[in-house]
Amino acid sequence: IQEIYNNAIVAGWDLFVQDCAYTGIGEGKGLFNSDDVLTITIPNKADQKGFDTMTDAEVVAVFNGIFERYLSESNMNTTILPDTILVPTYVMTDPTSRFSALYTSTMYNFLLEHNLGAAQSGDLKLRIEGRPALNDLNGGKGRIVAYKKAKQFVRIDIPYPIQHYITLPNIDKMSYTSAFVGQVSEIQMPYNTDSANLGVVTYWDFQHDTNS
Repeated sequence: IQEIYNNAIVAGWDLFVQDCAYTGIGEGKGLFNSDDVLTITIPNKADQKGFDTMTDAEVVAVFNGIFERYLSESNMNTTILPDTILVPTYVMTDPTSRFSALYTSTMYNFLLEHNLGAAQSGDLKLRIEGRPALNDLNGGKGRIVAYKKAKQFVRIDIPYPIQHYITLPNIDKMSYTSAFVGQVSEIQMPYNTDSANLGVVTYWDFQHDTNS
């Protein structure tokens, strides 16, 4: 029973750390909603949900547009090209279910191998993954987050990992009460100084309300 409780506490801690990292706790901000990140609007039409009804070429252009923005505004600095693109979960289902004889695979696999970032920087290994926390951001319209996954650009510190601190008798309940302690920092993005200039992290917001 004690092991089950310990596992539940650790699982709760992992969710807490995830919330700190993605959207922040209390007045804090996270990777997905920082005030110091440049935000660009994705040119999807007002009656489109995510990539819905967009052609294959238009979807590819969205991802290549992300890399083009980094290259043009950083004077072709390939060291900050994003290798991680996180998307709403409803967006993730689109490229993974599109098939075409032109690329003999899913669009998702095509994008991982054939993108402007990989063409410009041969060692770039792109990751595209879905995150539920992105579904309702941007006023419910959804948001894509692009960044370079490296500690000097994006990091979160855990100086004191969750662990059992003390167990004392609880006279009121005729039992024992255990205290677990952990410490985690807010997300740190030192190369994102304000929302007016390109940083390592960028936001790409859809126009159409996902709840419509």
